[in-house]
Amino acid sequence: MTQPIYPVDISVDNLSFEFDSIGPAGIFRKIVVYSPIPGASGVYNVGFGDLNDEGFIDDTVVTNNGDRNTVLATVISTVFIFLDTFPDRRVYFKGSTAIRTQLYQRIIRANQATIGGSFVILGLIEEHWGPFQNGVEYDAFLIQKT
Repeated sequence: MTQPIYPVDISVDNLSFEFDSIGPAGIFRKIVVYSPIPGASGVYNVGFGDLNDEGFIDDTVVTNNGDRNTVLATVISTVFIFLDTFPDRRVYFKGSTAIRTQLYQRIIRANQATIGGSFVILGLIEEHWGPFQNGVEYDAFLIQKT
């Protein structure tokens, strides 16, 4: 990806990443967290959103700070860091809404040539995983190192 990214603060265990979204609406602290999925050995869910006052992720908020592409590129950069640190793990993700899942699919499609050489991307349709293909609508995604 050629999109600029924000500087990221990485936790000691490489499971959480924080950065600031900076734009016309102000500065918003974002957090990306990788959590193991119970019963799915080596599979981690990636969640991200605004860091609220209680220290939790709010993945439903729409910040409208004019930096969506930079925020998403920064989140994607954490996936690369996570999988470089833990190459035997896989990352599961889907949007908190159908529209966000479609956005992630467009991003994958637009960058498939760049990430396809180093990563395997699978898509989920009705409980069945298969290789990511253009023109297919997916419910969720799984990415792993090749």
